[in-house]
Amino acid sequence: MEAIIIGIAKSAIRLATPYLYASIGETIGQLSGVLNLGVDGVMLMGAFSAFYTVLRTGNLWLGLLAAIVVGAIFGLLIAFINVTLKAEQGISGIGVYIFGLGLSSLLFSTMVGTVQTVSGFPPLSIPLLSNIPVVGEIFFQQNILVYGAYFFVFADRHKHEWSKYIPTTGINLGSGPRYVFEGGRIHPKFKISVPSDFIASSNWDNEDGP
Repeated sequence: MEAIIIGIAKSAIRLATPYLYASIGETIGQLSGVLNLGVDGVMLMGAFSAFYTVLRTGNLWLGLLAAIVVGAIFGLLIAFINVTLKAEQGISGIGVYIFGLGLSSLLFSTMVGTVQTVSGFPPLSIPLLSNIPVVGEIFFQQNILVYGAYFFVFADRHKHEWSKYIPTTGINLGSGPRYVFEGGRIHPKFKISVPSDFIASSNWDNEDGP
């Protein structure tokens, strides 16, 4: 019975990790005043990009890189629509979601066709910690992307150096510059929106398929 409970808890953490990456990315993005309702579409495109890359190359790290690049591109697109074009964020976000949903489905049907699977990152046991009864098996016998999620949560919770300097510019897009570059510097909303989406997109993980 204990082994079943441990297995369920361990799987729950692994399967929840993509959503944790997405929520962390969205949280960071909202610090710049950009509300990204299209995060689901970004996740789908990141997942397909990683899956297809691994399917063709067999390289998991290339797959992760592909997801990050696609997420950054979508982050730039969302920032351009919301900041430069000053579109209504709710409507544009839903549009990005539908776009990502449709494009990922289309690409899968045309480039892959049939259901196929790839293997994700293998479990990596943390020395000493993984030997702790119950807790070690659940939390410290995960893959590297789960540990990456732990880091982001820890960094945000304890105000790690990288998170202390995230510029907070408020939610009023109408009060700030409309351009990517303003006075020779990148607009803060672009500096946050792009990395927040590649964090969200780097959710591709786990063991079978996109």
